[in-house]
Amino acid sequence: MKIILESSDKVKGSKVGIHGIMEEGDWNMLDMEVRLMGRKTYNEKLHNSKDLPKVKYVGHDSKMVKRFGGGYMLIAAPLEYNEIMKLVPEGKVLTTQEIREFLAKRHEADFTCQLTAGIFINIVANASVEREMMGQCLIGEP
Repeated sequence: MKIILESSDKVKGSKVGIHGIMEEGDWNMLDMEVRLMGRKTYNEKLHNSKDLPKVKYVGHDSKMVKRFGGGYMLIAAPLEYNEIMKLVPEGKVLTTQEIREFLAKRHEADFTCQLTAGIFINIVANASVEREMMGQCLIGEP
C-alpha cells in the first residue's frame, strides 16, 4: 500500500508529499527524520510527563472565582488523558469537561487546567494517529 504525505503545496488538487510517495514500512524512517529535525513526535510528547501531575493552589482572585470557583487546580499528565480516552468504547462520546471533572476528583482538586487539558487531549489523539500510521494499536499501548 502506498501512502501520500500531505503538504501545504497542492498541485491541481492532488496531495503532494514533502518526501514524495512513501511505502507503508517507511514510517519509521519518517519518525527518525522528524527527530533529526529537532521535533518530537506526538508519541514522545505523550510519554514526556516531566513532573506531572501537579495540584497547585491558585488562590481566590476575582476572575478565578467567577470562572472556576478558585482553590486547587490540577495539571494532569498526558498519559492520564490517554488512560481515560482508551476506555471510551467506539461510538460513545466523552466530553473534555467530563474528563477534566473525573481527573479533578481523582486528584482531590477543585478543577483541572483547561488549557493543558486541551493540549494533552490533542497530543493523545495525534499520538493515536501516529501509531495507526505505523501499524500499531490506536489509543492505549505505546
